Amino acid sequence: MAHNLLSSVTTPFPDGFKGLGPLGDPGTGVVFDIASATAKFELALTVTIGVMTVIATIWFVFSFIAAAISWIAAGSDKQAVQNAQKKIANSLIGLLIVVVAIVLTLILGQIVGFENILNPAQLIQTVLHP
Repeated sequence: MAHNLLSSVTTPFPDGFKGLGPLGDPGTGVVFDIASATAKFELALTVTIGVMTVIATIWFVFSFIAAAISWIAAGSDKQAVQNAQKKIANSLIGLLIVVVAIVLTLILGQIVGFENILNPAQLIQTVLHP
């Protein structure tokens, strides 16, 4: 029994196809090109990385404050103090991992030959149109 998969069907685009939405609305005459595509990709990637970095920083601040409060509230209970110290160490390690990941990405980009690896639009344009 043969199945007709949707992904195996090819449909050629008609001449003058401009796409839909802001990348190629037929009413505005905007045509999809590599510059607009890479700019939108860069914007999406930059916003995603920025949001993740902000979330990681906020998580660090809340974790650090919660651990400090639990350390203060521990009083003379050695086990509670040790647990609070572990929470502080874990939150510092988490923040360090975020910072090291960004630095390693930049260093790896320099080693591989992509000077501006955190600028994907420029990277894509240089690879596609040298």
